[in-house]
Amino acid sequence: DAAFKTSADTKGLADFLMTLDLSGFDLAKINAAMAAGDKDAAIKLGAFKGFRLTIADEKLLDAVFDIAAIDMGGTGAELRRSTPELIRLSGAPAAAANPRMADYAEAVADFVAEGGALEIAARPAAPVKFEAFAATGQTAPQSLPDLINLSVTHRK
Repeated sequence: DAAFKTSADTKGLADFLMTLDLSGFDLAKINAAMAAGDKDAAIKLGAFKGFRLTIADEKLLDAVFDIAAIDMGGTGAELRRSTPELIRLSGAPAAAANPRMADYAEAVADFVAEGGALEIAARPAAPVKFEAFAATGQTAPQSLPDLINLSVTHRK
């Protein structure tokens, strides 16, 4: 298994936390398979176990919208007030492919409107082989959120 974790505190802008959990990375098995000619050994043996990204806004959203307003005109506050509805509207067509998308759009819209914390997490019931991940992405991309049990949540 492999676990990666990183965090950053940008002192007054935002706090970030990211974790990524993988399995199947037995280097001896991967090296043996590669020596036998299997150049895709890591993909065939590896699996996705989970992911989490948390962004806790302090003033980052204000700064991003202030900078964006320089190009777009108006003020950062005006731009930020109008953006959540655009996010919600963009989530509606995606929800036709996967109903989870409406909830994701709502969480992101609320985060943009209110600040707080946004968490994006994938917690599959069992590790998902990279091969299955890739195959699903090619044949039924709308089901990827279900495959990895993706959630997007907002906390004030």
